[in-house]
Amino acid sequence: MHSALLLLSMAAFPNPVTLKDVEGKPRVVIGDRKHKATVLYVILAECPIARKFSAEIRRTSTEYAVRGVASFIVQADPQASTKDARIHAREFGLDLPTILDRDHRLVKLAKATAVPTAAVFDPSGKLVYSGRIDDRFPALGVQRKASTRHDLRLALDQVLSGKAVQPSHTAVVGCAITPP
Repeated sequence: MHSALLLLSMAAFPNPVTLKDVEGKPRVVIGDRKHKATVLYVILAECPIARKFSAEIRRTSTEYAVRGVASFIVQADPQASTKDARIHAREFGLDLPTILDRDHRLVKLAKATAVPTAAVFDPSGKLVYSGRIDDRFPALGVQRKASTRHDLRLALDQVLSGKAVQPSHTAVVGCAITPP
């Protein structure tokens, strides 16, 4: 049984996109006008680079939640089970709603080709940023001690201040997403 049941409203695609999380709770993941923005963190549980971003995902989602930003983990592994996703979330302290995206509907909407990708959608459901969380990994096999540019935070600050996000896309260094 596919755990992420897609329910689309009569509004123009993709407004809103509602999916069930791994706990079975329906979540408006794109186009939720109650939030000022929505972030989808597209991950693969087995990707070592994505795992290294767990603390930053926790910090960013917590800090921006109080500013009206909703956040979701999108597990892009087509083979991941609900149990696998729950275990991964618990092990890495990712206390966010987790969506299994076995057919890559959200991966495509987020324009994600590698993980970890952060995708920011405005309340209308428009993708305004897709790319890296920060520049800690400038190339495969190269890791900085600390980030010098926090791309996701910059994008969120621009959205929250009513500005166009620039740049709207950054390259992600990480594990490639393979089609289901």
